[in-house]
Amino acid sequence: VLGALPDEGYKLDVAKAKALLAEAGYPDGFKTTLRVLSEDPFMKAATAIQNTLAQAGIQAELISGSGDQIYGAMRERKFELLLGRGGGGQQPHPDNNLRSIAYNPDNSDEAKLTNYQSWRTSFFDEKLNKMIEEALVERDTAKQAKLYEGVQTYMDDLVMSIQPFSEVIDTAAFRSDVKGMIVSPWLSRFEGVKKER
Repeated sequence: VLGALPDEGYKLDVAKAKALLAEAGYPDGFKTTLRVLSEDPFMKAATAIQNTLAQAGIQAELISGSGDQIYGAMRERKFELLLGRGGGGQQPHPDNNLRSIAYNPDNSDEAKLTNYQSWRTSFFDEKLNKMIEEALVERDTAKQAKLYEGVQTYMDDLVMSIQPFSEVIDTAAFRSDVKGMIVSPWLSRFEGVKKER
């Protein structure tokens, strides 16, 4: 995606996590809930996250359910932690995901902006909103890529409420005599497919 930064290479640092928890007033950790879609790969990921949190003293009770059960609580802003699908992902442009997971024009409960995942998580940062708006309207592609790099760096410093950790990969197998098939995680196209046999 335009302006994507290289992988930061994050690593698990339990001692630092414990120190940060103690600094925040939770030297013995705390209890919380982690809502998760009751299907693979989400349950496996949630179990791994639960075990990782426990290393720092955070006891996360898993609450599993269907999309409505899990995302309903998110849309109502009544959850602690949640693991599920997220992001925009419909268009191969960074603004698509940024509008979904980082942009929030009005964080008030009355706004009910449930289409913005940042609103659902009560995350609001006026500077980030402006950075996203400015990057979208930049016409010079090289300058726009730099602006999106800046957005990502700023987001890392903020430690946002939504932390993407995986992405969907589409796999397709077809014979060499099948021509014109376009496989894309954004939108696979089949109308131009032909067999040459």
